[in-house]
Amino acid sequence: MSKNRVRRVVMISLLSAIAVSIVVSGVSKYLPFPILTYLKFDPAEIPAFIALFMLDYKAALGVSIVHYIFLLWFGEFTPIGPTMKFLAVISTIFGWELVGMFSSNTIARLVSASITRALVMTIANIYVLLFIFPDFICYAGRLLGYSECDVWTVLPIMLGLTAVYNVLHVLVLNYFVSKIIADRVSAVIKF
Repeated sequence: MSKNRVRRVVMISLLSAIAVSIVVSGVSKYLPFPILTYLKFDPAEIPAFIALFMLDYKAALGVSIVHYIFLLWFGEFTPIGPTMKFLAVISTIFGWELVGMFSSNTIARLVSASITRALVMTIANIYVLLFIFPDFICYAGRLLGYSECDVWTVLPIMLGLTAVYNVLHVLVLNYFVSKIIADRVSAVIKF
């Protein structure tokens, strides 16, 4: 195995271990979205995006898959919770790479990543909320201040707020924080 390949495998392994450590530490549960508090900003996604910025999308997918497998065994609401998290991460990576095939413009890539994640998660949430956990819509309605549970009033608001949450997640954690860390680490470790 070449020296670069060994470094790559080590980096993916370390970032995967960091993602798992963040989950185990419980930090992932303490950064709620202010309106729908069941949505959490999850720093366990950061290692996958560090892999994206330091290596490539394949490395980011590798970290995401390890994180997903761990969540399937030890996560909440298995398999739905881990699968939703995995969909969020891979749709963000896909959106970033989709524009990256044509342009290196960071803003275009961020817009693509944000829109892709918001669309994928809106579709996934519609399915989960309407067919698997319809009672959750009433719970969210109470969080939003509705005393009566009108699904067709609450659901669009939930989906809109969830899309805002997903865009903020991409901009703040997946890009801004991950990019700062990746740039600092890249200054020390050359690939």
